[in-house]
Amino acid sequence: MTQYAQPYGAQTHHSQPYADYLSQPQQFPPIPAAPPTPPKASVLPVVSLVIALMALVGVVAVGLGLAAFSGAESGGGSGSDAPLTGQLGTVPSGALRGADLATEVTDVIADGWGDAADLRCPDTQAVEQDVTTVCHGTIGGEAWAVVVFFEDRDGRFTLLPV
Repeated sequence: MTQYAQPYGAQTHHSQPYADYLSQPQQFPPIPAAPPTPPKASVLPVVSLVIALMALVGVVAVGLGLAAFSGAESGGGSGSDAPLTGQLGTVPSGALRGADLATEVTDVIADGWGDAADLRCPDTQAVEQDVTTVCHGTIGGEAWAVVVFFEDRDGRFTLLPV
């Protein structure tokens, strides 16, 4: 007689060895301990150093910017952008004639920036604080415009080239 395999799901007598296997405690290798973490370095010194370097760069940049835009030229001479100050010889009680202002401004420019020629200034209604006018002409052979800022009623003024 031929022996056939038992149908699927039928009981066999070979299930006993599995029961022994399940009843025994399982032996697994021990889990290795986590490696020790290195101590954390504080970031405060690094951040402080970066901020200090940025501040130093900022101070140097501001210093260079001020030196570049201060208006001082090496060697001096005509054409300097530094403002000049002066005072009218006589202060009129009313309007100041443009020709009189041009004479005063020409003298101040000659002392500070160089020779001024053909300087023309408009008539000014009054000499007092916050009054401003613009004179045109040539200084050192170049065309210039000079802003005249009156400082007070005593005729003090500041010149600023444009």
